[in-house]
Amino acid sequence: MKFGLYSQVMDPTLKRVYADLLDELREQVLLCEEAGFHCAWVDEHHFNAGFNCSTNPILTSAMLAAHTSRIHIGQTNVAGCWQPLRLAEDIALLDQASRGRVEVSFGRGIERFSVANINPELKDLWPDVRGTHEAARQTASREHFAEVVEIMKKAWTQDSFSHEGRFYKFPQSGMPWEFASAPKDPTWVKDGEIVKMSIGPKPYQKPHPPLRMLMHSEPSFAEAARLGLKGWIMINPLKRLSERLQVYA
Repeated sequence: MKFGLYSQVMDPTLKRVYADLLDELREQVLLCEEAGFHCAWVDEHHFNAGFNCSTNPILTSAMLAAHTSRIHIGQTNVAGCWQPLRLAEDIALLDQASRGRVEVSFGRGIERFSVANINPELKDLWPDVRGTHEAARQTASREHFAEVVEIMKKAWTQDSFSHEGRFYKFPQSGMPWEFASAPKDPTWVKDGEIVKMSIGPKPYQKPHPPLRMLMHSEPSFAEAARLGLKGWIMINPLKRLSERLQVYA
């Protein structure tokens, strides 16, 4: 059995300076490392007027990694709030900076709200909240989540890649190769247009850091299994957890 710390880095009273919360978190994680804990997890929340919360677990994790040497650093990232290539780059860089101590869990969050506010160019792809059945909205959310995970795995594991899905296309069509020299890999360019791309650095861990999915509802257990993701679970009562683990299996 491995033990870990989970923190939302929040102040429900809204009376504390947020810098004090970060200092407190750093002290807690240092204590956990001394006690032999395996991992410290930082949550992600946005647009919550009721309390201060952690909006960027990767940036917070970079701070923690700089002050520790053994404990693993985990982020529970809301996939819909990030551009997938930037998310892949940031996690890979953090994994390099910590020499392979990164662990990742993805969550869908309230994706319709997150996508519309952070990735407004995607908002027209979501079914109208007012006029569409909930099942259609959930389907779009799950498809978006799966596509983000697929893109990140490609970016981490392939020397060069391309992607065309419902929500994203990489590289974009019509992007010319504008450098005077020939591309390092000739397959990246076709008729003067970029058709493949790459990110760097790749993750320190191969093929990539351990990946999990936040699981609560029964469909999320099935979806995590389909995507080959381990679980990050907060659920009660235990009987319900047992039933949903059977779904995952």
